[in-house]
Amino acid sequence: MTRGNSITIKSLTLLTAAALGGCGFLPDHVHPVYTPTNTTKIRAARNVALAVHAVNDNPTGNKISVTKNGYDIPVSNVYINISKDFSSAIKKGLRSDGFNINKNSDVKLIATVQYLYSHESNGWSGIKQNASGKVMVQVSSNSGYLFRKLFEVNGIELKRNNLFGYGAFRSKIATELVNDMVNQIVTDPQVIDALFRAAGKTPPADLGVTVPASVSAH
Repeated sequence: MTRGNSITIKSLTLLTAAALGGCGFLPDHVHPVYTPTNTTKIRAARNVALAVHAVNDNPTGNKISVTKNGYDIPVSNVYINISKDFSSAIKKGLRSDGFNINKNSDVKLIATVQYLYSHESNGWSGIKQNASGKVMVQVSSNSGYLFRKLFEVNGIELKRNNLFGYGAFRSKIATELVNDMVNQIVTDPQVIDALFRAAGKTPPADLGVTVPASVSAH
């Protein structure tokens, strides 16, 4: 095989791959947008100051999906900044609850993202995403108060239609996944109760929490 033929074959191979994969060869960095669902601030939450941290323990790191071509063959990865996006969203949600976010507070909420992924399929019926996630939340303070609770989301499904492009489609599934996870956390009565107790404050009686689960005090 001559050098010219070799170059031609390689060029044709790349062109064929590009035709099959579309624009999918470039890594897709998406930015989920978080919107709180809680519209009423919690009574006395402004007296509770806390620091929020998010830890990325996802087995695939910041990769949350894989773009596939029309033959359902993976062609590129989809990423979000898990630590940054979750930290920002949880802070926004807790501020909406009325809590005082203070990075220097000894009351800490740590959200460890243990799993976050959306499986994409691309076939005759179109492009589909099926997402799930798992986040462990821990509330602690210098007094030794400790609370842990696991939050899970499974089976968030989304099918692409012509109303949004490929990038917007993957941003939308990331947004839905982050919103579902974070809204579970910031509206959970046990988490809210734990934040008050960690700060040495009396939780609102209407939370309906008597003895929070998974609590240990030292």
